[in-house]
Amino acid sequence: MVYVNNDTLATRIHEYVTPYVEVQDFAGTILVQRRDEAIFQRAYGLANVEHGVPNRMDTCFVIGSINKQFLAAAILLLEQRGLLRVEDTLDKFLPDFPDAKRIMLVHLLTHSAGLRRDVFDDPQDLKRVRAMGEWLARIQEGSLAFTPGQGHSYSNCGYMVVAALIEAVSNQPLGEFLHDHIFKPCGMDDSGLYASEQVIPHLAQGYEPGFDGLNRAPLEEFPDAIYSSVEDLGGWLGALHRGAILRKGALNRMLTPYPGTSYGYGLTIGRRYGQRFYGHDGMVNGFYSYAAYYPDAQLSVTFASNIRSGVGMMLTHHIPAMVFGADYPTPILRQPVKVDPTPFEEYEGDYEVYPGLMLNVRREGHHRLSLQGTGGYHWPLMPIGRNKFFYKHRYATVIFERDLNEVVDRIRWVEWSGQEFLCRKQMIGEAEQALV
Repeated sequence: MVYVNNDTLATRIHEYVTPYVEVQDFAGTILVQRRDEAIFQRAYGLANVEHGVPNRMDTCFVIGSINKQFLAAAILLLEQRGLLRVEDTLDKFLPDFPDAKRIMLVHLLTHSAGLRRDVFDDPQDLKRVRAMGEWLARIQEGSLAFTPGQGHSYSNCGYMVVAALIEAVSNQPLGEFLHDHIFKPCGMDDSGLYASEQVIPHLAQGYEPGFDGLNRAPLEEFPDAIYSSVEDLGGWLGALHRGAILRKGALNRMLTPYPGTSYGYGLTIGRRYGQRFYGHDGMVNGFYSYAAYYPDAQLSVTFASNIRSGVGMMLTHHIPAMVFGADYPTPILRQPVKVDPTPFEEYEGDYEVYPGLMLNVRREGHHRLSLQGTGGYHWPLMPIGRNKFFYKHRYATVIFERDLNEVVDRIRWVEWSGQEFLCRKQMIGEAEQALV
């Protein structure tokens, strides 16, 4: 097994991250630990731009979907206490839930229940729903996409149901259960369930790259929204692997991919740079975070940023590459250029990436364009050439292409990794047919 030495690792990470900090596409904390000993730790940028507060190693961030592994562990803890089995069907606990007799708890944990990805098509609805019961009611309005256990589709709705189950079975509020049975035993003093009425020490403000710099992102309050620090996340991964939280059998099930997938219970399972790993990322308004463990190397990689940009996606791959001596690219830096906005009207419209995922492009005034993916928000497209734009939220290049009649009919979408997608524009006649 190849490792770079600590000084080399520190130089590599710092030199890679610094350009992104300078262009305000990354601010946060990074922690790499081997056998619970930090081999790299550093804070970058500002936790609060308006007040000039710097990030520190104990700064807290809202961690998005990293919360899923905590909820999965909570279900397994309840199973260890004899209060449920993951093979139980949902009707045992939520009898009024549609299709409850067909959905097992293991289906919810592994995204194989057939529930849709998100609760709302309109992100603005998030601001109007708070109580767990309201979330459940909205989730129940949707129909299943497939027979439970016969497919796999990532579902935030499924894990909101998991959160409701934990409260129902334990007779404790979710935050209280997590504190008593996970956070406190793991020494996670800077972790908890986010609630807007609380004053949370060292909590960073989240930001989004905008047309003219950073925009403050409103903190969305979900029923299972967890905040944490990278120090707490690193400690959690070590404690989980050592069996300090779950018995060996339960841990093995959590870390075993569901048939036909690379997903265990709240964790992605796989290999990277020749190493086994399990982990998860988390994206939510203004934040991007990541926590992964490499058991053979007894190594954890955690980082959290209070600027949600595509830099986070790259760091999930490139920091482990630096640790294990693998190749990684130089930073991707794009500068805006002045372009003729005359064609912008032609770029507007809907483009299909694949069935179920559409990109909407619209003008913002006369001189700007923004792009929105299905279920997301409109984010800026930065011009970097003729017909070519940069989408910071995924660090993707967006190229508008024309047919033989010079009509804009597709987008060539190029991921930071080099993967390409051709996204065909939906013409007016097709849009009308879709409504029939």
